[in-house]
Amino acid sequence: MLLENKCLNVAASRDEKQFKARIVHLVMGQETEKALELLSQYYHVPTPKLKVGMPKRGVKQQGCYLVKSETIHVANRDNLFNPYIVLHEFYHHLRTKRAIHKGTEKNADKFAKEYVATYYGFSGA
Repeated sequence: MLLENKCLNVAASRDEKQFKARIVHLVMGQETEKALELLSQYYHVPTPKLKVGMPKRGVKQQGCYLVKSETIHVANRDNLFNPYIVLHEFYHHLRTKRAIHKGTEKNADKFAKEYVATYYGFSGA
């Protein structure tokens, strides 16, 4: 029984790594909307909107998430394909939809870094 559980955890872990690597690959491959759809399905939350251009109060940032409109804003088109920025802002969306995540910048950074690190570790790049 213990061995079966251990094998299931390894498989789940491999599947999770594969999923995270795929998300980063999609964003870097200019398929950010598809990545957001998959993330939203995975975490069982609505898919956020995506918009190039920052709201007035976020001019100096590279990205932000507006709760009211459920929109991830990025400062420029290049940032649409930056997995760190997209995942960081998706974390804020996730936090507002599910109470299990704490919404600090530190946690959003950790979330994004984990996905990106998994991609580079998984792809061997």
